[in-house]
Amino acid sequence: MNKKLLLSTSFFFCLSATTFASSLAIASGTAAASLAAATTVSAPVDPVQKYFNQAVEAALIGDKATLRKVYDYDILDGITYRDTTAKALNDLMKKVHQEAKALYRKGEIAKAADRLESTFDFTAYVADKLDHDVNTPDRTPEYWLAGWKLPALKMDRGVYISALNDYGMYLQKLDQDAEAMRVLAAVISVEPQREIAYLNLADTLWHMGRKDDALPYFQKYNEIRSEENKEAAKLHRPTEAVLHVSCVACPKTNSQVAEPKGRIDLANYFLGIEKVIRANWHPPRGDKTEIVVVQFDVSSNGKVSNVSASKASDETYKQAAIQALKNSRLPPLPTDAPTSISLNFTFAYNILNKFDKEDLAVKQWMAKLAQKRSAENHAGLAEAYDDDGDFIRAREQLLLAISKERGPQLKHYEDLLRDEEMQIAEIKRQIADLGKEAPKAGKPMGMPQAALNNQGATALNSGDYALAIQKLTQALNMDPGYKMARNNLGMVFNNRGIKEKTNKVKALLDFHRAQLLRTDDTASERNISTSIKTIIKGRDSYSLRKELADGLAARHDDVGAICEYRRALEIKDDPKIREPLQAITDRVMGSTYSDNAFVTDPW
Repeated sequence: MNKKLLLSTSFFFCLSATTFASSLAIASGTAAASLAAATTVSAPVDPVQKYFNQAVEAALIGDKATLRKVYDYDILDGITYRDTTAKALNDLMKKVHQEAKALYRKGEIAKAADRLESTFDFTAYVADKLDHDVNTPDRTPEYWLAGWKLPALKMDRGVYISALNDYGMYLQKLDQDAEAMRVLAAVISVEPQREIAYLNLADTLWHMGRKDDALPYFQKYNEIRSEENKEAAKLHRPTEAVLHVSCVACPKTNSQVAEPKGRIDLANYFLGIEKVIRANWHPPRGDKTEIVVVQFDVSSNGKVSNVSASKASDETYKQAAIQALKNSRLPPLPTDAPTSISLNFTFAYNILNKFDKEDLAVKQWMAKLAQKRSAENHAGLAEAYDDDGDFIRAREQLLLAISKERGPQLKHYEDLLRDEEMQIAEIKRQIADLGKEAPKAGKPMGMPQAALNNQGATALNSGDYALAIQKLTQALNMDPGYKMARNNLGMVFNNRGIKEKTNKVKALLDFHRAQLLRTDDTASERNISTSIKTIIKGRDSYSLRKELADGLAARHDDVGAICEYRRALEIKDDPKIREPLQAITDRVMGSTYSDNAFVTDPW
């Protein structure tokens, strides 16, 4: 049955038979023999790290052709290196952001935005691989931030959010106002005190002709920019509340609380009560940094009982937290929750002094400066201020760094100073523009790859598979990490394979491509698996998969060989077939290999 929804294909169980050689008419005896001989050699323990390093280098230099192959052939399937991966991605993001700012200085704004976008896509793709989660939204700041928030990646907050903010600003300058608005709103959602994001969002709305919508963001920017207001806001603004709760084994208070019978997802409920409690929290004025943990029980009707507080040394802070809870009318528990749950809720009172930015990097560099006022430490503090959106202070620190530097870093610091001066000039321009009459709203400008994806989806739904492949391939050449286009391309191969199932060879080609693209609908997985099983009857086995993979490799069907070797390894982890799989993957990742083979039939 043809599908018109986005699909998902994890590696699936398919092809159960004793042989497929007759229907494929593949692999001469000589070719099969030579391949069999090659399989007796032991392969390196784990080549995925090598491919990851190659992909990082491609992202660093903007090599879209290599990135396209990484995504098309799912090269990083099975990656597990969390610590080294996190460090490599953090370094990559920082370097690409610096390169993007250099391109912006030269007026190459489209290239700057493109470089950042490719890096966000790559980071999210790796997060999917590490977290084994392909069911995420597509090519959106929410998708990117989901990858950034993955604990395994430990992405640097300042570097990532600063890059995302600049990306939003670049989009606005490219008249991509709708996309810019979404990016900047996402920045604010995770860093609500980032004042420059409010100004950028205000400028974007003004540029869209929405002056009334822009003014509140401009006012918020002015509020945060005031040093006195920033200190007051920090004293009175609840920082992120931490919920210490497990839906299986909830923390206990002094009450008898019913345990859930199974794992219940209460995440949305916790987010809801967090907002209610935040709205009723009025911390006392003071000069302390305190942590208060409040324990309480919530019954099925939302009634709070058995409230107690701990940790804080000052009773005033404890009472403020308890009062916030007592003043809050919590919603009833979800219907599938137990009759009562016990929670810990953490209130953090962060006191802001004149130079405290609540940013760990700023504090660390200030501590280094206290010990040694070197050019390097001034420049490090400037970078931390820049990541935090405070370009005025970043400029001040760079001037100090330049005054002390006599070595090879001088030109680098001068380039950074030009970045800060451009940012400051941009802020002044935005403020001046917001005092003028808002322009009339023009027609929204969409991303060209989005338009190509839509054309491909239209062709797919009308059954014009050739046109769909053409349009979706163009979209992916422009934006290799465009997950929605990849999903749709997988759908094309899936539907075309179903249509061609009387021709077993052509159908298998398409199903393998759909399998590698790993689209997002589990129904498609069953659909493709069932379709392949109709080609050959019999029992799925390691020997069948290996035989099929060897034959496909001999005919240079790299897509099919990669799929079948991987499936064979899932059935039986045999080192003997890792070498032919690695040999094919090495060839695919080679600089002379054309990815056109992915969308053209090699038969």
